[in-house]
Amino acid sequence: MALVHLSDIESGVQDMESGLGIWRRSSNIFVLTMLLTQIAEALVRADRSDRARAFISEAQDIAMKTDEKFWRAEINRQRARYAVEDGDRPAAHFLLKEALAIARSQSARLFELRAARDLACLLMTQGQCTQAKATLQPVYEWFSEGFDAPDLKEAKALLDELGSA
Repeated sequence: MALVHLSDIESGVQDMESGLGIWRRSSNIFVLTMLLTQIAEALVRADRSDRARAFISEAQDIAMKTDEKFWRAEINRQRARYAVEDGDRPAAHFLLKEALAIARSQSARLFELRAARDLACLLMTQGQCTQAKATLQPVYEWFSEGFDAPDLKEAKALLDELGSA
């Protein structure tokens, strides 16, 4: 994933898929949902959304079968992205609210920020700027450091945009 974030997306995706193959051969299901979700995120950055959907679908299936909750907020957040792509904004709204609730219940602040950011974006596109800001701002304000991290930069940029809307 580091290569993906450093803009060497193709190498990053190849390394991740190779690592996933090794992981699968170990027959270990532990953290598989995390690996599948991260590969899906990398594939989206590589403009291979259809392939990413398959990984998210598999992650969702595993989480449901095993009742794993570890990565469920991120799975739902990514599923919401596909609902938006498919034009199903009500489903996206539901999935993002669920992702937000899961992240909050787990005190997973980064996942909460991502879900709040994506939900705020969705609300903004629907003309609900006040609600969008009310969703994102309290989550963003929880953070006291790391403001140069991409997730926090994106949240700040969105809040700035909502402030002028």
